[in-house]
Amino acid sequence: MYTLGEFVAGKACSDNKRENACYFESTAETKPVSDGDNTIELKITIPERPFIAKEYPIGHEKDPFEKNKFESEIQGRIARKTYPRQGWASLCGPAAFFYCLQKDRPDIYEQSARELWKYGKTKIGRLDIKPGDGCRHPK
Repeated sequence: MYTLGEFVAGKACSDNKRENACYFESTAETKPVSDGDNTIELKITIPERPFIAKEYPIGHEKDPFEKNKFESEIQGRIARKTYPRQGWASLCGPAAFFYCLQKDRPDIYEQSARELWKYGKTKIGRLDIKPGDGCRHPK
C-alpha cells in the first residue's frame, strides 16, 4: 500500500507489478496547511496491453488476445480439454516447453500464461520469458 506522498512523488509502482493501487476516502473537511497552492495533481494510468494483433486490434471481434477468449482458453487447458497450437509459427521449442508445463505443472502454466497476458513477460524459476515484438504484435 502506498501513501499519498508516494503517489505524488511517482513512487507508487512496483517492478514486479503485482500490487494494486489502494486509496482511502474520507468525509472529513480538509484544511489548507499554507496560504499557497494546495492542489496536487494525481495521474492514474493503465499500461498498454502487451499483446495486440495488428490485423485485429483491441475491440475487433476477431481479437485473438481478448480477455474473455484468453480466460476461456486457459480454463480449457487447465481442464486438459485443449492444448496450445503453434500452427505455422516457428515456435516449436516454446510450444513444447509450455505443453510439458501444462501437463506436469498446470498451476505454474496458468500463472505464467496469466503473467504473459497481463505483463508481456514472466519468470519460471531462473528462466526469464519475454516474447519479442513479432510475437506480441503479430501481423
